[in-house]
Amino acid sequence: MMYAGGRVILACRSAERAQTARDDIVKSTGNDDVIVMELDLASLSSVRQFVDQFNRSAFLSMPAI
Repeated sequence: MMYAGGRVILACRSAERAQTARDDIVKSTGNDDVIVMELDLASLSSVRQFVDQFNRSAFLSMPAI
């Protein structure tokens, strides 16, 4: 999907490391529609925050895979 220009959401524990990964993905694919969102699956609070942020965003208009 990312090579075809699809939106990619990186749900990662470390925003700093995710940003580095995002930059690498954009550089290697040419797709700049790569979004970094923090998510720590070991923390229920983090999961809730991620879901709230995701639901309030425009990501809901994404086509299903």
